[in-house]
Amino acid sequence: MKKPCMICGTDKVDAHHIDYTDAKTVYWLCRPHHRIFHSDLRKIKKGGSDGGREDQENILSRMQEQQRICNEKGISMSALRKHLGKNAKKLNCSIIIHDVSRELRWSIKLLALKAGKTMNEFLIEALTAAVEKTKEKK
Repeated sequence: MKKPCMICGTDKVDAHHIDYTDAKTVYWLCRPHHRIFHSDLRKIKKGGSDGGREDQENILSRMQEQQRICNEKGISMSALRKHLGKNAKKLNCSIIIHDVSRELRWSIKLLALKAGKTMNEFLIEALTAAVEKTKEKK
């Protein structure tokens, strides 16, 4: 029985199986989110990961979190992804951002967005706090 898209809730969906040996476990995604999912999965595989169950579940949970933030902010997910992608290249902290994995970059972007800050502001604040904690321990 079809269910709405697990990301946006639309009724026009495709079935996605993480593991075809477990045919009962189906993730329902609309066509645009299914495309985004497979695009992200290809990028993960290109980075050397196997793209297995854990990677796929991480992508799905990240997409759900992105959609939740989009709903709160009243913007589309495609607008969010374009905005984050373009602005990541302009940041003063780009050395740090480009030295971490794609998964971690998305996490940083989402945390910054939740805090209502740019990634640069968020990273500077986090690094300053980490330095202060290190000084306190000494």
